Amino acid sequence: MTTETVLAHFAESDLLFMPSLSEGLPVVGLQALAMGLAIVASRAGGNVELVEPGSNGFLADPDDREAFSGALRSLLSDPKALQNARHASRALAVHFDIRTVVDRYENIFQEIVS
Repeated sequence: MTTETVLAHFAESDLLFMPSLSEGLPVVGLQALAMGLAIVASRAGGNVELVEPGSNGFLADPDDREAFSGALRSLLSDPKALQNARHASRALAVHFDIRTVVDRYENIFQEIVS
């Protein structure tokens, strides 16, 4: 699936569900943040960097089906909570913007050489 196809699906979506057993920092998760999707994900790898539980989504242990089900039900049955989570994702996406990341590295390098 191409990036354009993924983004087209995201444009029609409200939520990303990632019940991964293992993850790095998932690009699809970063794309979901940038598109303002709420995220329900497993507490695996980089997923924990993408989700502020109760703010832009929920995290659950990979084998906890009830927690996933409850999180999905919570967001999908409450349009206001879903909308709030989507707004929170867009706000969190700023932390992963390339300019923000470059600025952070630059500050670290300046501290090291000072």
